[in-house]
Amino acid sequence: MKKYFDTLGLKQDASQEQIQEAYERLSNTLDPKKNDNLDFFIEEHELVQEAYKFLKKEVKKTPKPKQIAADSIKSILKIFKNMIQLTK
Repeated sequence: MKKYFDTLGLKQDASQEQIQEAYERLSNTLDPKKNDNLDFFIEEHELVQEAYKFLKKEVKKTPKPKQIAADSIKSILKIFKNMIQLTK
């Protein structure tokens, strides 16, 4: 997955919005139609397309570290509250 972030010039904690912005910028810059259909631009444009398609789906599925921590804290608090109720 790291290679896809690298392809778009992003850090691995990039948001969906950052992924979208990088894709639009690179897709426009590397558009083969704007660059005489040179092989380099065709290949690079395809790499950007592949990275975007993968990250668009995967980043939504992958919880952010802050969300994982928040969910863990909620879970711990719920267990703690249940334990308190049992001791009453």
